[in-house]
Amino acid sequence: MNNIIALYIFFIGLCFGSFLNVFILRGLSGENFIISRSKCPKCNNQLKWYMNIPLLSYIFLRGKCAYCKEKISIQYPIIEFITGCSFVIAFLSFGLTFKTLFIFLFFFLFIALSTTDILETVIIDYHAYILFGLALIYALFNTGDVTILQAIIGGIAGFLFFEILSRIGCLFIKFRIFGEGDSLIALGLGAIFGVKNFLIIACLSILIQSLLAIPFLIY
Repeated sequence: MNNIIALYIFFIGLCFGSFLNVFILRGLSGENFIISRSKCPKCNNQLKWYMNIPLLSYIFLRGKCAYCKEKISIQYPIIEFITGCSFVIAFLSFGLTFKTLFIFLFFFLFIALSTTDILETVIIDYHAYILFGLALIYALFNTGDVTILQAIIGGIAGFLFFEILSRIGCLFIKFRIFGEGDSLIALGLGAIFGVKNFLIIACLSILIQSLLAIPFLIY
């Protein structure tokens, strides 16, 4: 039974991933992602419903637009697949619980924040604000491990942690060592995990970022 539910949740995740692509790309372009219909970014032709089936449409169309025959970005199926897998991981970890619904939404936003950062090295402010708001609701419903007060304090502490480090960087090297987007993400992470766990996450993230950056700096 769990395998059947997991498969069903995977398909739901694919659908969320399909919407997530719109959420990401229109967030970068400034277009409305709710009212406007799906269209090809190359020729602007509106897509039929059967051209929007997650994963399958990309395969059947052989990675090309049905109208202009231009290549469809591999980002679309990758995001859909990652979202589907993330939803399954959340279900297998927490079961069919109220908490799992929040984990789905957290995964959704984390993927959005990561993708805009990878594509354009930017964090869209309202994505981070939604994450913070969702974290407060998560704590308010007592679904996480922190109270609403701990979530607020954790969010503020997370934001200040990166802002203070960035300001110190400005004093010595004349520019921020972390972008404003990092501080906004920390706002949400601090609210989800609380101050203590956030500090562990922050130290690990800085360490991993440093290790990944070394080869590029050497090059």
